Amino acid sequence: MEQIHTQETFEMQGQTAAVSTPEKALPEKSNEINKERSGLPTSPIPPKALTATPSSSDIRRVGITTKPNQAQRLINPYPFPPSAPEIINAQARTALINIICAGENSIQPVSGSGVFIDPRGIILTNAHVAQYVLLSEDPRVDLSCSIRSGSPAESRFRARVLHLPRSWVEEHADEINKSRIKGTGEHDYALLLITAGVDSPLPSTFPFIPIDAREAIAFTDDTVLTASYPAEFTGGLITQRELYAVSAWAHITELHTFRTGTVDAFSLSSTVGSQSGSSGGPVVNGWQRLVGIITTMSGGTATADRSLQAISLASISRDMQTDTGSTLEQFLTQNIEDLLERFEKIRSELLNTLVAPLLKQPR
Repeated sequence: MEQIHTQETFEMQGQTAAVSTPEKALPEKSNEINKERSGLPTSPIPPKALTATPSSSDIRRVGITTKPNQAQRLINPYPFPPSAPEIINAQARTALINIICAGENSIQPVSGSGVFIDPRGIILTNAHVAQYVLLSEDPRVDLSCSIRSGSPAESRFRARVLHLPRSWVEEHADEINKSRIKGTGEHDYALLLITAGVDSPLPSTFPFIPIDAREAIAFTDDTVLTASYPAEFTGGLITQRELYAVSAWAHITELHTFRTGTVDAFSLSSTVGSQSGSSGGPVVNGWQRLVGIITTMSGGTATADRSLQAISLASISRDMQTDTGSTLEQFLTQNIEDLLERFEKIRSELLNTLVAPLLKQPR
């Protein structure tokens, strides 16, 4: 589908920016590449959205101002210096995981990425990846999922869904097994919980990346590290047996909003990870903080012709507060059993919504 973007003024104190607002797609045209069943929706390259001038050195205010469409970059966001690149890279690759799902009949194999954000084994990934983990919990669907880590990826854990936005499921359930899907990235996040080990007991703690869900913590021209398990240019057997993690530095090139005046998503310069399979991969800043996860990709036949788009942690946190009454930070402070019980109340509803399109398919 062709994405239409409108331009809105987005003024930073000391900087002036335009943020593109993705709207609904038109059905008459298509400029998407074929979607591999490795979990990365495609979206066309958005128009140039942001031009900036240097920020004033005496600005110390943080966050969104009260004026419509005005915000400002966070200046001196941490009371400690940035980390060495090799430390950031090692941390991201240690916390990175691969999610692979396969079955016999109705659903094609799926591979995506994710990242641990809590030492108890909580994983942040995309809704369009986690929906398959939820489906694997339903006896009506012949599907099995595994959480893998390492390079090459090896099956290590089993997981269940801890949170999946109802709004995303309701909007995208009919695309569950389509070769092409559309999306802006809005509501496209989910949380999984490790519940068992494959061949060994669970560790007492999991390596994780601390989150930073503050507004505008990720900003144009920032250098960030991306990590993922790209799988678009590998065959099915290689994806299952010899899938390797990649990590690469990228620049934030544009900011985007789903509404008005909030930094909900951002575009990244192309990397080797600009492939299907990178969905849910972490975007980490220079202070070893998770600021976004990879969500969509622009069209193009080669990685050099594509840009990745990431949904911001700020957007995820706002969305979770609407959905659950808790921000992402607050959610992570709660008891795991309470969180599982909360999701159980809507689990059957979401499963029925996802399974319905599969049951309609001809056998």
